[in-house]
Amino acid sequence: MGKRPNTDRKYKNKLHYDLDVVVYEEGKYYISYCPALDLSSFGISKEDALESFNEAFDIFMEDIIEKGTLDKVLKSLGWIVLNTPKKTYRPPYPNLQEIFERRPVDVSRKAITVND
Repeated sequence: MGKRPNTDRKYKNKLHYDLDVVVYEEGKYYISYCPALDLSSFGISKEDALESFNEAFDIFMEDIIEKGTLDKVLKSLGWIVLNTPKKTYRPPYPNLQEIFERRPVDVSRKAITVND
């Protein structure tokens, strides 16, 4: 988990994380899935699936931040909220081989930003 300086004036805290995004083939489509957020999307190619995932991620984060449910949603997904000395979040890092019976086509890290 990497923390970078806050450069966004809209939010009090801005935290950065690298999370696993798995891309695998399902029929004629590619599925992109982030276990730490239980968020997925799809496309006709790996690149398409990742681009679609990025859009889904942006909508997901905007929604939970606007509703003021960031802590609640992240806790329900297994994240740990730490209040030392500034609030920060620790994401879960599940074992990907236990989640997927089929071998992932591609596993990459997505840099995400969590605003509080």
